[in-house]
Amino acid sequence: MEKVAQSLGQLAEAFLLSKRVSGCTEHTLSIYRLWLSRFISAVDAPEPLAAHRFVAVWQERGLKPSSLHRGVRALRTFFRWCVATGSLLEDPLRGLAIRLPKTLPVVPTEDELKAVLACCPAKTLLGKRNRALILVMADSGLRASEVLRLVVEDWTPAQRSLLVRGGKGHKDRVTFVTPTTARALREYLGSHPVVAVEDFLFADMQNRPLKRRHLIQILHRLSAKAGLPSHRRLYPHALRHFAATSWLRNGVGIDEVRRLLGHESLSTTLRYSALVASDLQQAHKKAAAIERMRLT
Repeated sequence: MEKVAQSLGQLAEAFLLSKRVSGCTEHTLSIYRLWLSRFISAVDAPEPLAAHRFVAVWQERGLKPSSLHRGVRALRTFFRWCVATGSLLEDPLRGLAIRLPKTLPVVPTEDELKAVLACCPAKTLLGKRNRALILVMADSGLRASEVLRLVVEDWTPAQRSLLVRGGKGHKDRVTFVTPTTARALREYLGSHPVVAVEDFLFADMQNRPLKRRHLIQILHRLSAKAGLPSHRRLYPHALRHFAATSWLRNGVGIDEVRRLLGHESLSTTLRYSALVASDLQQAHKKAAAIERMRLT
């Protein structure tokens, strides 16, 4: 194990290179890089006891279960690669299970979304861009990485469709927006100084593509301006949740929602059905005959 420990940093670099070559996104690579760096700086050798203790330390620090689960998954992927390449005899995290709480997604209300959209100046290019960006995400359910990779030619106005190239799992798909979002896109692109088909659809003032951190900053800044409390501010995936729940509430079938979101498994999409159950409760409350009978 001592020899392996001395070359753990080089193994990590080789692993990251292999993941980059296989087509991992920069966001996924950054997660691998972060947790490998943390592990290498804290652990002398990749032995089971040390690896399990490393996870326990982060748990004791109060790291969110979802973040810890993501970190363990990243490390486990690395260790399995090490075993597959003959660099390690066994996965030091073997036998460790992180139980992820089945929490419901946080979904913005329509009033919260309206308030944030109202903070996008209608007469400025930035305001038009931000309004179109938010509407596209809330209307189409695109992931942050997917919306930021869109180029102008991916938008087909006649069909109000967006072509998602290389979504999660490197799969292409087509998604759609409503006339309101299409108008916002038309107004934004009509105000854009230079638009070529190969340009990124959502760019900064120098026509450079927006990064994920820029998107988060835009949503948080507009949420604060709209007066939303910190725990209710918009973030990219919350807009995806908004799209999914609105489709289900308006009668779109669960498998159609799965395909629109680009989910591989139906079980992932089924999380949203629990959110829609609250609507059913309200409907039942209004229509239940037993309550109207006023039994004692």
